[in-house]
Amino acid sequence: MDKEGISPLIATVLVIGFTIVLAAGVIYWGTGLFKDLQTQTSKSASLQTLCSTGLANLEVTARRSNNDVLVTIDNKNDVDLIGFSARAYGPDGSVIANTANAQQANSIPRFTIAAPVTLTAAPGAVQVGVIPRVDVDGTQGPEQATYCSNEIKTRVV
Repeated sequence: MDKEGISPLIATVLVIGFTIVLAAGVIYWGTGLFKDLQTQTSKSASLQTLCSTGLANLEVTARRSNNDVLVTIDNKNDVDLIGFSARAYGPDGSVIANTANAQQANSIPRFTIAAPVTLTAAPGAVQVGVIPRVDVDGTQGPEQATYCSNEIKTRVV
């Protein structure tokens, strides 16, 4: 009884076909992976640029009012702030008062001054820090806005 296998020509065609299908799958997977990585890197670079140079003229003032500290932000930049978080620091550098997501609902448009935000129960505050929130690509709403990594600090007067 003679057993015959497939011819070498058919075997070669099948191996080449499997190789092409496998390569196409790897290329499809790799393209999506690198496109996502490129998008994330681009967004991160845009955020860093916006926060460092785009908010260069953001002026923060803080003044005492009894046991509270009133924080005013003067946005002299061509960038809208979606909101900010403010912190009052004691003499030892510890946080003694905090307002998370202050002005989140009310953005601070470019070239305007925000109404003062009150940091309550901060009688020993010597310094105030403000962390701005921005919309990186201009299409996100307030809930997708991102905090800058740099904090703008000022002395309490």
